[in-house]
Amino acid sequence: MRSGVDTPAHAGPSRLASGLALFLPPALTAAVVWWIIGAALAWLDRHSGEISAWFIATFDIADVTGLLAAVRYLAEWIRRIVVPFAALVWFAELLRHGWGPWLDRRSLARAFSPTRLIAVTIVAALTLWAPLAYGLYWMPDGLPASWVEPAVAALKFGAMALVAAIGLSLIARLAVTRTGG
Repeated sequence: MRSGVDTPAHAGPSRLASGLALFLPPALTAAVVWWIIGAALAWLDRHSGEISAWFIATFDIADVTGLLAAVRYLAEWIRRIVVPFAALVWFAELLRHGWGPWLDRRSLARAFSPTRLIAVTIVAALTLWAPLAYGLYWMPDGLPASWVEPAVAALKFGAMALVAAIGLSLIARLAVTRTGG
């Protein structure tokens, strides 16, 4: 090989280091926001009685469990969908443009686009949440307690992993695509 040519063996560690350096700010920011929302939800759980008492005293509303549940669902949606998707969009921008545009208006619009967030929510619900919620403990009736049962379980988990991989790739595609809303 010629001297000075960037071969894959030589480019690997430097590309890995630069990719890791670009990955860390979005990942750490997402982790901090995840933790803050989790702490806020824990605080909400600890003080739900006091919040209910305040609503009774102020507005004469005796049951605020629906309101507290709505706040919890909204916070969990932000925690599990919005924050990781925004971090993924930020990471894609860093990979595309380097350290230049930290808060580019177009990337922020892409990260918080209602259309994209709805699409990401639907994809995550169908490909990540639903298979885990409904497929994890499901087994067909009448399976013999032999090699068939673990084989069916392996096929089921393989199908769940395939569906999850498809869902994650669709979410990544939504994060890096520039056109649309």
